[in-house]
Amino acid sequence: MRVVPPPSTTARQACEILASADSISAGSYHLEKTEHAPQTIWLQPKPNRENSPGQPTEDTAPRPLIFLPVSDNPEHDALFFTALETRLRAENPSAPAAPVNIETSQHSKHKDLISALQLLENFQPIFFPVRAERLSPTWARQQALRLKRLPKEVVFLLSTSGSTKPGGRLVGLSLSALKASHQATRERLGADGIWISALPRDHIAGFQVIARALSSGSEALTIDMTGGFNVSRLTEALLRARELTSSLSPSPALPLYLSLVPTQLRRALANKEAVSALRLCAAILVGGARISPVLLTEGREKGLNLLTTYGMTETCGGCVYDGIPLPGVKVAVNAGRVWLCTPGLMSGYLEEECDREIQVFNGERWLRTNDWGRIVFKDEHGGSITENGAGSSAGRNKGTSLAFPLPSPESTPIRLQLREKGNDVAQNQEIGSEDYAQRTAPLIIDDISSALLEVLGRIDDTIICGGVNISLPLVKEASERFGFSGIELCGLPDEEWGEVLCAVFSRQRLRGHETSSSMLNPKSPVSGKLNFAGVNPKDVSSSELNPEELSSGDLPSSGIGGMDEISAADLSFGDLNPAYLGQKLRAALRGRLPASHLPRAAAILPDFPLLPSGKTDRRALKNAVYCLNQQNLIWRR
Repeated sequence: MRVVPPPSTTARQACEILASADSISAGSYHLEKTEHAPQTIWLQPKPNRENSPGQPTEDTAPRPLIFLPVSDNPEHDALFFTALETRLRAENPSAPAAPVNIETSQHSKHKDLISALQLLENFQPIFFPVRAERLSPTWARQQALRLKRLPKEVVFLLSTSGSTKPGGRLVGLSLSALKASHQATRERLGADGIWISALPRDHIAGFQVIARALSSGSEALTIDMTGGFNVSRLTEALLRARELTSSLSPSPALPLYLSLVPTQLRRALANKEAVSALRLCAAILVGGARISPVLLTEGREKGLNLLTTYGMTETCGGCVYDGIPLPGVKVAVNAGRVWLCTPGLMSGYLEEECDREIQVFNGERWLRTNDWGRIVFKDEHGGSITENGAGSSAGRNKGTSLAFPLPSPESTPIRLQLREKGNDVAQNQEIGSEDYAQRTAPLIIDDISSALLEVLGRIDDTIICGGVNISLPLVKEASERFGFSGIELCGLPDEEWGEVLCAVFSRQRLRGHETSSSMLNPKSPVSGKLNFAGVNPKDVSSSELNPEELSSGDLPSSGIGGMDEISAADLSFGDLNPAYLGQKLRAALRGRLPASHLPRAAAILPDFPLLPSGKTDRRALKNAVYCLNQQNLIWRR
């Protein structure tokens, strides 16, 4: 990939107009270059590059990579909104005009920006939303030089969250993939509506909230996130949206849709006014991280239509809602690993020459994810029967279909079929039959299956303790089932074991509504039934801590939970401390998990560090726990 100058004077002038977009808000247009101004870098693929089988093609004509600055305040993001609206609505000219005029971000259609974008359309631009504070000419050039290919159908470039890979991966998305994702979401929800945007727009979930609305001719009400997520702003936005849609749109009013991450939902549920406003939403998508069963149940009991979503940047966001694939999506579990086949699949990781994660079976592109999962079938009485990826456990009821082999990457390709329900008696085996029990093929489900996908966690969330592989998602799931909601897990170096499992508790969440009362009350009846080996929480106090020894210089750049320093008060809550919590968690899990999977260490942080996308920042979490360990503030068994 080569960086080249603009191919014409017209192209250069269009780029200069875009570079001034950061100065456009509700005021007049003027040219003003700043350090974080929008950047446009022209790239030209090297000639005579041979595409790998199944890989999208690319040509050698120069193409502009346009970096779209995204901030917390939507009033500053004129180029982002104008570029998306111009590109998405141009692709769907039949889309109706916006039914409701909601002036949320004041992204008025500036003629200069629109003209510049239209001029660049002839050069097949690629749009890359990024955080404004990161954007500089040097940084933009570094990102551009990471690219190894530019498939001709790619229109948008998004970075993954970087929860496990520093800097994230560069995912190329086509308009056809985005449109397929929007159509599938529309079919599942039942109708187009007004979307409320409360997520970062440089990540796929927040990006798609805006894109869904614009592609359908609707609007997105964008909340100012300056200073972080604010429950009162969300409440005001929901009330205003319902008032405007009720007064300006035909009866019945257009449905309201909202997308949140679990952390935002947890904070909103603690506010009565917010809960009342959330009930106005026809559907609330919750994704980006695993939601605890306690939080999900609480939200639904309060009358909220919560839909859990599973997906990723590579699939244009969520493609499985409440465990059910969206229309057109297929899900497979092969040896415990989740595979996805969707028309919304990415064009590829553009910083790589090829995509090892994508396999083509019978003309269909499948994504090999990095997540553990299992298929859960529903029996005739509404219960669930779980079958693992090897198909070796209990089975399914009559009439359930879609259980066919998906070859592993190392195996010889075999025919992949998706049969209609009831067409073949052989595919509807009786539960427990010998033939069914011996079947070892992976399972495939789609949106009409009588089965659900249950995602168990990331495959790379594993540590090795004394030669035993310990799955962090497995331990976390078990902990949540027995009342320990809102905990995280990580590995700690250990001279004897090599690495030990450490349970990390959030002081903020211990005080919140997510934690069960039996966990918070050392004198509860449950405590008496569990054997704590004689541990009295009052006898096990927190270690002495000098806040100056644990300053922000020893922690990740973002601190912990937005705090620059940790004090002793931040590490304990009343009678609760790492020793007490660690002992109680071990007692709860003893007999339910192998002894090797019981945490041998425990720590308390003020709160869990989060990425801008709302996911737990696992590297920052681990660094913070390491820092506490160096100060002897970790309980160890």
